[in-house]
Amino acid sequence: MPGGALGEIAAAARRQFARAWPLATAAALVWFIIAYCVHQSLISPATGAKGVRRAETPRLYTALEELDSCIALD
Repeated sequence: MPGGALGEIAAAARRQFARAWPLATAAALVWFIIAYCVHQSLISPATGAKGVRRAETPRLYTALEELDSCIALD
């Protein structure tokens, strides 16, 4: 950024922002799309998470259903 009076510095910052925000917005949008599409495939192996089936763990499955119904009401 060029030096100078406060007004000149602010004007240069506005010009830089005007050039950079479209690229920054596009990059963030791409990042969010990638994260949305692959987040579960990254989280499950990292945490050792697996699906819950009623036949295997009926009490846990029922508790999760109740939590889900509580959240759906809000």
